[in-house]
Amino acid sequence: MRALLFLFFVFSYFLAAAQADKDDFYHWLYESDAKVPIVHMDIVDSLLPADKVTYLDAVISIEGNGVIPSIQDVPVLIKGRGNSSWKNKANAKNPYRLKFPKKQNLMGVGKGKNWVLLANNRRGSMLTNAIGHYIAHLLKIPFCNHVVPVELYLNGNYWGSYNLTEKVGISNNSINLRDESRATLLEIDSYFDAEYKFVSHPYQLPVNIKYPDFQTDSTSISADDIQDDFSLFLSQLVLHNDISSYVDNETLAKFFLVQELTDNAEMWKPRSMYVFKAAVGDDSSKYQFAPVWDFDWAFGVNKNGQRFFEGSPQHDFWDRSFSLSNEFWIDLRFLNPGFQDLYYKVWTDFMDNGLSQLLDFCENYYAFVEPSIRHNSQIRNDSTDYQAQVRQAVVWLDKRAHDIYGKLSRPGSYWTAFTRTDSVNVYSIQGVRMLRNIPYRELRHYLQRGFYVIDGKVKYIY
Repeated sequence: MRALLFLFFVFSYFLAAAQADKDDFYHWLYESDAKVPIVHMDIVDSLLPADKVTYLDAVISIEGNGVIPSIQDVPVLIKGRGNSSWKNKANAKNPYRLKFPKKQNLMGVGKGKNWVLLANNRRGSMLTNAIGHYIAHLLKIPFCNHVVPVELYLNGNYWGSYNLTEKVGISNNSINLRDESRATLLEIDSYFDAEYKFVSHPYQLPVNIKYPDFQTDSTSISADDIQDDFSLFLSQLVLHNDISSYVDNETLAKFFLVQELTDNAEMWKPRSMYVFKAAVGDDSSKYQFAPVWDFDWAFGVNKNGQRFFEGSPQHDFWDRSFSLSNEFWIDLRFLNPGFQDLYYKVWTDFMDNGLSQLLDFCENYYAFVEPSIRHNSQIRNDSTDYQAQVRQAVVWLDKRAHDIYGKLSRPGSYWTAFTRTDSVNVYSIQGVRMLRNIPYRELRHYLQRGFYVIDGKVKYIY
């Protein structure tokens, strides 16, 4: 009997230790009585959101099912949201924005007025947002989003399987700051569709000012203050100066890990890349590339018919055609003094402590959400074999992580072309000398995109 009790306590100890290692928010993945929450949304006059501008009055109830708090008959406003994910079709599975008159703690992790229902309406995308945001959780990126799968019913009709998450913003349930009077949230985004926006210099980045809203938010800064402050940071970067007093490099390293591991083409478009600063004009405040958002064009998917997790896991994330927007990311990554060692350190910690958790999460999340995915497939045009996809995802992520880390670990690896400090002569393909004694890492500033002879070898400058 004593032996059985001893074994019981040993088992309980290790079980508790294993549970303690799980992300606290995702405890419900490991609880047998937890189920996918159900969201009921009844809109006045049984209408449906017709655009991304007009809010409709509604009442929301949530059956939390051991995952999130339950609520009953709470007033809310609803409208459409998204860019390419928004469909102007009747009964489309569209993403929605929710706005409450009073702050609600919908997910048990913080009160807020603004929330989002992600539709995951691209074929094969039911797992991608959850996986992408979980990587951010593992890395402890500041103010990363929480993702909960939910079953959505609109006006009594089943609408599909969605993700409930926070709306990115300067607010209590997203970027929660003690003092917001000088804060800004910027979105580097080619849609360039905010009311307040600017094109940055010297890099031509399309920048939306997401916060503050100068008509409604209490702020002591202007749009010009924000643009000038951001330009000061960029002016130091383009000169390859030390930018550690302008940007939080540790958060930047984690941001790049997420983008590179997921092979997220959204960064290069660029779309939905967020950066915030707690106090514009304050020398002690730094830009932070967070929270992460948008994985619609990630995980190996592309325009050539490849579905998620089908593209090569060895794809070189940094091999991109030249543009000033692309040059910004490449300079941040490769010409940021001291960043290479920090990036390697962040990757080493992830490989040692995070990768196995990520692979376990993929399988456990799928097992949890599978009934909802199956329900969704009955009314939506998504015949993806998600059981096969999650197996593929685990293999793809594991191979990709090891491939990237292997390149980082080898001397003379793929970033050396960006960090060389020597000077070279440049010849045309026909052998005519075009430039003499030019610093190697400055070639992109002098040459148009194309093939050249450098160091006796044909190289492509982008």
